[in-house]
Amino acid sequence: MSKPATDQLSGTTSPAQEQQILIAGAGLVGLTAAIALARAGFAVTLLDRGEVERVSDGLLTTALAAGTKRLFDQLQVWDAGALNPSPIMQIQVAQGAAGGQRHLGLIDWSVRDSANGQATILDNPLDNPHATPHAMGYIVENHLLRRHLLNHLQQLGVQMVGGFTVTAVAADDFGISLQASDGRQLRGALLLAADGRNSTLRDLLKIGCRHHDYHQTALVAVMAHSQPHDQVAYEYFMAGGPLALLPMHNNHSQLVWNLPTAKAEAFKALSTESADAFASLLQHHFPWLGQLSLVSAVQAYPLNLVRADRLHAPRAFLLGDAAHGIHPIAGQGFNLAVRGLNILRRELVAARQLGMAWWDQPSLMAADKQQSRQAARMIMATHQLNALFETNLLPIRLGRGLGLNLVNHLPPLKQFFMNQAMGL
Repeated sequence: MSKPATDQLSGTTSPAQEQQILIAGAGLVGLTAAIALARAGFAVTLLDRGEVERVSDGLLTTALAAGTKRLFDQLQVWDAGALNPSPIMQIQVAQGAAGGQRHLGLIDWSVRDSANGQATILDNPLDNPHATPHAMGYIVENHLLRRHLLNHLQQLGVQMVGGFTVTAVAADDFGISLQASDGRQLRGALLLAADGRNSTLRDLLKIGCRHHDYHQTALVAVMAHSQPHDQVAYEYFMAGGPLALLPMHNNHSQLVWNLPTAKAEAFKALSTESADAFASLLQHHFPWLGQLSLVSAVQAYPLNLVRADRLHAPRAFLLGDAAHGIHPIAGQGFNLAVRGLNILRRELVAARQLGMAWWDQPSLMAADKQQSRQAARMIMATHQLNALFETNLLPIRLGRGLGLNLVNHLPPLKQFFMNQAMGL
């Protein structure tokens, strides 16, 4: 059970509480933010409307880019034994795959490109920025990642408050207060809202938000195959929508298939009626993986773009999908959130070292500016990429194929896109 911050819930406030950071939302972003800030020496309370320490079994995964792995190293969080990560050593991006024949363009990225000097890591804010990564990224099962982060929070002594549904927020010159639906109160120096795309706190902070419905749905499942994937991730842009297979352990891969919503609903229904029939939809696209079979339920996630008008308010800052929820076409949602919270952490630490009020507007505005610029590039890239590959007219298909081939054969351009994919 989450341990209550009993001295705060009574409604009284001590000077120590006025110096702490409240993080609302105990998803992967909120957990990571709590660890990052606790490691930096801040007092942190993590709260959630549900049970903070919940861990659900299942086979859903998160893709951790090489840049995210480096931050985990810096935070003393990375533990291959606990996380059991499956490394991505190669990424193949192609336009179309029929009968196993990739056609009309292919980009083939490999971690070996970094090792032999063809791709130099650029603009990495972490330590040792030019070190060659061991992998382009890692696939980690969500339940392992969540349990591991929770263990670190407990070791760091982070306060955790569950069942706290925020109904009111009030900031003043001395701090920020949260009121729960059951009458409890929490108070701190700074509030970080990590409560997802449909953020209640974003509304309570009166921060506007823009939405775009892609009219697409992502089907997510785990597939088994009789032949090894050799740690290769595949993403194929096909007429129905982008199809990705991400390498897991034991000849398993995570399927992420973005489709028009009506077609996605039909395919999900088919998976319930016949797992074999669903697997046959994919079989001819990946003949080198041998016999494919569905080994999990197919889950469906409607796709939309969410972008807050700004990331900060007095004594408050948005993180993760509450700030910007992007299209999963590049698998960068969590990694973008981690890069954003690292920007905020650096600004808060720098202000504290200078003896400044780290919770005040200058620090939050600086973090907002940097993070918004970074997010804008990713939002533009994923939004335009999705729009480009939605069209299936032959002249556009030919142009896309030429573009993919051009990237694959121009080392500087390939290097740029490789670094973006690795989050470096």
